[in-house]
Amino acid sequence: MKRERAVELVAHVLRALDEGRAEWPLSLVTELYIFGSLARGAIEPHDVDIDIEFQIDWRWAEHFAGCLAYGRNPHSPIKRALTGGRRGCQFEFNYRDRADFEMVLFWRKDGTLPAALERLRPIRPDPAAGRAARDAMLRSSRESTSGYRARSVKRYPKRSAAGPSPSSGAFSPTDR
Repeated sequence: MKRERAVELVAHVLRALDEGRAEWPLSLVTELYIFGSLARGAIEPHDVDIDIEFQIDWRWAEHFAGCLAYGRNPHSPIKRALTGGRRGCQFEFNYRDRADFEMVLFWRKDGTLPAALERLRPIRPDPAAGRAARDAMLRSSRESTSGYRARSVKRYPKRSAAGPSPSSGAFSPTDR
């Protein structure tokens, strides 16, 4: 995609996050980071890579457990709220502490939309910035705790008809 479209997608995500920050599940989001080719300044990034850092509350835990039981992606409500169905964004969730590459902070819960939009400006186009080596993405997909692999791998775990096992630690009723 062209850089202008990628920047417009980021701006759309930032506006959606700012507008919906008081409603669940966007009220859980604490920070938003950009990484990958767009963050490095690529002229034609393949997609926009975004890390969403968020807090987990009891409602999220119940939602997450239900999604695991029925084989659904628990992060879909956040992605839908941020993109409005637009394509071109790849999301990671609570990945910042595990990443072995640099991420650029674009939004903080206590920040303002104009400040977040202004953070797009310093990333200058760099014709030499291309796609990252795939070994970092492949490694991250194996280490992912969400159970969903990175898009570049294009494989998803097999779903069990029985849902998560009680010993999986995905949800404990005593956590309440």
